[in-house]
Amino acid sequence: MVAERFTVDLDKPFSRIGLIVAFGVLTRTLLEYTLSWLPFQRRNQELLVSSISLINLKFFDCALW
Repeated sequence: MVAERFTVDLDKPFSRIGLIVAFGVLTRTLLEYTLSWLPFQRRNQELLVSSISLINLKFFDCALW
């Protein structure tokens, strides 16, 4: 009975969008954290921007599907 309260209904559009946004924020945070530990900060910023752009394209493509 407790597990029923914490299930996510993916048929509702707001649930799907919320999960996509949460996953995107988590991925971006992990990328920033990982790249901040590497040398060559300028290059890492370029990698971060290109990675986030690619991730955003994939998420929005998935959300529209």
